Amino acid sequence: MFGEAYTKPPPPKNYFPNEKIELGNLLTVVGRLFDDGVAGFAEASNFNNPLPNVRPLLVQRRREVGLTDSRISNMLEYLDELVRQNPRYRSEIASVLGKSLTGAVSIEIPSIHRFLELSRAFTGDLDSTLQRYDSIDSKNLNWVLTIISREGMSAGNELNNVKTWIDQCTSRIDKMREQLK
Repeated sequence: MFGEAYTKPPPPKNYFPNEKIELGNLLTVVGRLFDDGVAGFAEASNFNNPLPNVRPLLVQRRREVGLTDSRISNMLEYLDELVRQNPRYRSEIASVLGKSLTGAVSIEIPSIHRFLELSRAFTGDLDSTLQRYDSIDSKNLNWVLTIISREGMSAGNELNNVKTWIDQCTSRIDKMREQLK
C-alpha cells in the first residue's frame, strides 16, 4: 500500500520456548515504539488547520508540530536500532513492518521518510516566518501563512499514511503473537 511493496509473512516457525519469550518481548518493544509514535498524532490536526496570524499562537503551533516530527523520527531511529540489535529476528521484524528490510528501516518506509521531509520543510518555513514576523505587513503575512498552511496540509496527509502503516503493523504484531501461542 502507498507505493510500498508488501513483504509476504514468513511461514510459521516452531520456536523453542526461550525464543518465544525473546520474540514476544521484542514484539512488545516494537508495539511500544508504535504507541509512542501514535502519541504524536494527537497534534496531527496542527498540520491541517490554517495557521493563525498571531505570533504566540504561531510559536505554539511550531512547537507542537516539532513534537510530532520528533516522535516519529525517534520511533524510526529506535526501530533501526532494534533491527541492528536483533539480527536473529530480522525476518520477523520485517514481517511486522511489511518490508524486506534490505537496508535501514528509515529507508524502507517511504511514507515516513516523505512525512519527515514535508514536516521539516513546513517547520523551516514557520521558523523563517517567525524570525521576520514583525517586519511583514498583515496582508503579506496572511499570504505567507496561506502558502505555509498548504505545506502543513501535505505533511498532515502523509502523517495519515504513516498512521495507516502503523495500524497495519500493529495488526501484524497481533497475528504474530497468536502464532507464538
